[in-house]
Amino acid sequence: MRLIASVASPSAEAMVAGALASLASGADLAELRLDALAEGQLEAMWLAAPVISRVPWIATLRSADEGGACRRDPRSRREILLAAARAGAGFLDLELRDAVSGDWTTGAAARVGLIASHHNLAGLPANVGELLMQLDALRGRCPGAAKLAWACNEASEGLLALDLMRAAPGERIAIAMGEKGIVSRVLARKGQGFGTFCTASIGSATAPGQVGLSAMLTEYRWRDQSDATQLFGVLGNPVNHSLSPAIFNAQFRSAGLNALYLPVRLESEGELANWIDGCRRRPWLNTGGFSVTVPHKRAVLQHADRGVDPLARRIGAANTLRVSANGVTAHNTDCAGALAALESGLGYTPDRLRGAQATVLGAGGVARAIVAGLVGVGAHVVIYNRSADRARDLASEFDCRAGDWDVRHRHSGELLVNCTSVGMTPLAEDTPMPAEGLRPDLAVFDTVYNPRETMLLKLARKAGCRTLDGVAMFVAQAAAQYRIWTNSTADVAEFTRIVTDRLAV
Repeated sequence: MRLIASVASPSAEAMVAGALASLASGADLAELRLDALAEGQLEAMWLAAPVISRVPWIATLRSADEGGACRRDPRSRREILLAAARAGAGFLDLELRDAVSGDWTTGAAARVGLIASHHNLAGLPANVGELLMQLDALRGRCPGAAKLAWACNEASEGLLALDLMRAAPGERIAIAMGEKGIVSRVLARKGQGFGTFCTASIGSATAPGQVGLSAMLTEYRWRDQSDATQLFGVLGNPVNHSLSPAIFNAQFRSAGLNALYLPVRLESEGELANWIDGCRRRPWLNTGGFSVTVPHKRAVLQHADRGVDPLARRIGAANTLRVSANGVTAHNTDCAGALAALESGLGYTPDRLRGAQATVLGAGGVARAIVAGLVGVGAHVVIYNRSADRARDLASEFDCRAGDWDVRHRHSGELLVNCTSVGMTPLAEDTPMPAEGLRPDLAVFDTVYNPRETMLLKLARKAGCRTLDGVAMFVAQAAAQYRIWTNSTADVAEFTRIVTDRLAV
């Protein structure tokens, strides 16, 4: 199974240097994207033949129709690829359409492997089986692989990509391109494919959803993956801002556990159901569990066929799934994490919260957990939410009050807790509470942790409020998740250090 670093540059010299650096850093193959070269640089690439012929590389001339920059006709494309073969390429990436431009099993092409490829930028092709048969036929008996890539519109398509590779071990590359298809790249070893592509360096992706070479080797431990590797992840939308992969993958590594944690973006309840069902129907994935974030904390309860813990049931929301061969259980660690953060960060012990006036913004899964915790210790809670009906429903469930969102700045709480996603990256300039709602005698807790200093906290400090960011709660609830999944204790100090370092960048 090969880790292939894709290198693109308008300069032949820079492209060769990038390939050499990637191979020195741990890539097995370098893909040279010849379609990225500036006018006149092809000749410079062939002059570099004595250098590049000593390293394993794939020559790719991706057409504009399939996501590249090449607009040449098939005959010109053939001439360039044959020149790459003469220059020492180990493999030629040959698009399906190029099959009509001549015999690829004789001459210079006969001395190299072929990666017969097709990229569908619109989505999953309806005729996947037919396309793979055509690609297999195009490759013939040459070393290489049939490569099928498509724009991923639903995360479970990434699981399909793994299936397609497992159907022909070592002879296929299947990629669900884009953020939602990350599982098809990172877990390609479980797919038993020919290889998977990554970026040579940060910010240099040549296809949507590519992961960096460094991340593949370190955070996702490419070399250590095996059939026994357990799959964990965070389910939600958005998830690309989440620091959960960083802390859990580091913890798994330091604890010597054969496990990986991925961000999985699921937009709808249908996607959530398809993902959970898809993981359960593939025992070879060895799924261990998932963190659950907005907007799925309530919907996920219906997938817990082995039970919901009493706290999660009382809250009506879960942020943790434990998956085993026996089924799925749901848990809530947000509540305990929030109460621990309030005590350590603002001095709000359960005794001090008893009788306190608390204002809660939001009525989603996090709000449900925090309202349950506050009411449980005797605080008087008023809930404000953009959807008045949701605020009233939540208030009714927990025997507290709902307020009008439009006049939330007139609240009378001594403690303000933001449970909305307002102010979260990438919309970091937004605030759920206007400045006129912030008073010097107010304590403000923002459950958002990325960015660490939200606009709400900036305004609160300016108003003289005591403030608490979301890091302490995030770390506490994550440590509780780790115990549920592994029955062992997480290194909370290391969790905090990683989060702090990442947020400081």
